[in-house]
Amino acid sequence: MEERTDIHRKLIKKVLEGRATSEEKKLLSETEAVKRRMRQQWEQSNGKEANNEIGERMWKQIDKQCQVSSQKKRLYLTLMPYAACASLLLLIGSLWFILEHKKNTATEYENILAQTHQELTLPDNSKIWMQPGSSLRYAKDFSRAREVWLTGDAIFEVTRKEANPFKVHIDQAFIEVKGTAFRIESHQQSSCKVTLFNGRVDFHTATGQEISMRPQQCLTYHQDGKSTLESVENINWQNGVYKFKDIPLYTLIHIVKKIYGIDIQFSDEVPTQHLFTGHIRYDERPSEVIEKICYNMNLKYRRKQSNFIIYKQ
Repeated sequence: MEERTDIHRKLIKKVLEGRATSEEKKLLSETEAVKRRMRQQWEQSNGKEANNEIGERMWKQIDKQCQVSSQKKRLYLTLMPYAACASLLLLIGSLWFILEHKKNTATEYENILAQTHQELTLPDNSKIWMQPGSSLRYAKDFSRAREVWLTGDAIFEVTRKEANPFKVHIDQAFIEVKGTAFRIESHQQSSCKVTLFNGRVDFHTATGQEISMRPQQCLTYHQDGKSTLESVENINWQNGVYKFKDIPLYTLIHIVKKIYGIDIQFSDEVPTQHLFTGHIRYDERPSEVIEKICYNMNLKYRRKQSNFIIYKQ
């Protein structure tokens, strides 16, 4: 063991002095301590691909950190225990470890692009309802890490597993799920929105901020770091269906406008304070939804180009 440690220290010294060959750097990167740290780094990086440019940046960073005098180098190497060496050389083995890991055990992903409304069941029986144009990516080995990457708009019903949390990655943030139903709208570059129907989620920003959400709350997060948290009442979600109970018509129409991205207007005589109770399927067309609401509340509607106008009979 002492002989092996001495070899490692000599390799470290050559790296710090800029005399190590590529083979020697590779040999050092394959020590068990460094590989263990690299494995942790790889898992935390969500399997992002590596390339030569990453390696060059690593070595430039190492060179910058190691601009010390030869005397200090000798003193440092004499006093530094091997365990500390492994910590110092966290970056040294990254490129070889990542490339080897990618070559031998590269993570394979499922990529889903929703051309229409699409319902998806994940390997853990969690369900996702995707809006048209949304995309989703997740590892085929989903049992190891329950993580998905979403672009667009989708609703989740997540199977609860205490020992294996569920994460949804979106641009500049991720949502950690405790077993719940919620909707994510991340198709806008400037902001994203999370509506929690039941359960609990923690919203994590790229700056380290964590926001815990309670049921019937809606979080809007802007790319400038600002966020707003507000209540949403009388709306729930179950197995592909929005459920409303005693919700004012003006609030209901506001929700429908957000879901479908359409414009809906009232004529002056419409009783917008009247309460609506009913349900809407996630894949219903806008015209079907408007017709259902009008039938339920004894109203009529007409279309003017892409707009809907609701009026009293």
